[in-house]
Amino acid sequence: MDKTQSMLVCHLRAAAARKPVQLLFEDAHWIDPTTKSLLDRLVARVRDVAILFVLSYCTGFEPGWHLRSYLTQMPLAHLDFAQVSTIVNEFAKVKSVPTETYTLIAARTNGVPLYVEEFAKDQLESDLVIERENAFVLPGPLPALSVPSALQDAPMARLDRLGPA
Repeated sequence: MDKTQSMLVCHLRAAAARKPVQLLFEDAHWIDPTTKSLLDRLVARVRDVAILFVLSYCTGFEPGWHLRSYLTQMPLAHLDFAQVSTIVNEFAKVKSVPTETYTLIAARTNGVPLYVEEFAKDQLESDLVIERENAFVLPGPLPALSVPSALQDAPMARLDRLGPA
């Protein structure tokens, strides 16, 4: 794989010599050792070319690259309640959503954008809210555990609602 990685790095450097290149790696905390090796090579060889390299990862992941003049680390804060509400509203389209639903999603997801998206979809597609013409309404009080406790549980709950397809 060493030769393939070297070829890829050379190709990216050549492309960046023609015009700027942007590379985005999301959720790097889940990468495999081969991909990590490629990223290590890339980071070591991008200092003099027009490559914007964006890497997102959760707290606890250590890429192992010491800060260099061409590397910048930007910690991102969790979303606040207003930002969570904005994401929920995107899934609700133009329909209003009960405040309790925003509060529950914000509390359970801890402001992690991917969790907010998945849990918002799960809540709005569940029987915990009823979709009306201009709004989602609660048929009663929300159960305390109405939001799945793990990210994997949200899409699984949505799949379960599809039935035996």
